[in-house]
Amino acid sequence: MARLTATIFITLVGGAALAVSAFQPWYQDRDPRSVPVTDLITGLHDGGTAALATSMLLPLALAAALALLGLGLRSRAVLAVSALLGLATGGLFLVQQIQAVPSDAFHFTDLGQGLFNAVGGAVFLVIAAAVLPSRESRGAVGRGADRPGGWER
Repeated sequence: MARLTATIFITLVGGAALAVSAFQPWYQDRDPRSVPVTDLITGLHDGGTAALATSMLLPLALAAALALLGLGLRSRAVLAVSALLGLATGGLFLVQQIQAVPSDAFHFTDLGQGLFNAVGGAVFLVIAAAVLPSRESRGAVGRGADRPGGWER
């Protein structure tokens, strides 16, 4: 029960960090809601704007929703996919941002709180997937004693 409680807490913190990161600056006050999701693949463009449905908000919100779904289903795979989606979004943005500015102009100190929240939230989801108790562990204490041969399967 303690592992499940810890998993619930860790998942909620990770999902919340991913969701909040979409509303915080990621690099020099650049808001991910103004970055089209296609720019994560094709390269970042200055002054680009995007509708909310086509911005970086989409993968971050999807990752947070998948985290809650994975928690509800008690599925490590769904939690891992949500973590991977959050890490991929942050990683692709970072790579594209490094490529978009001259090498001498990029400084890690210019990275905003949003990127750190996204990566931290994804790491929390990886931890949640690792500590999530399996569905079989519930009430497993007395099951094997009733079988012929004791606790062996």
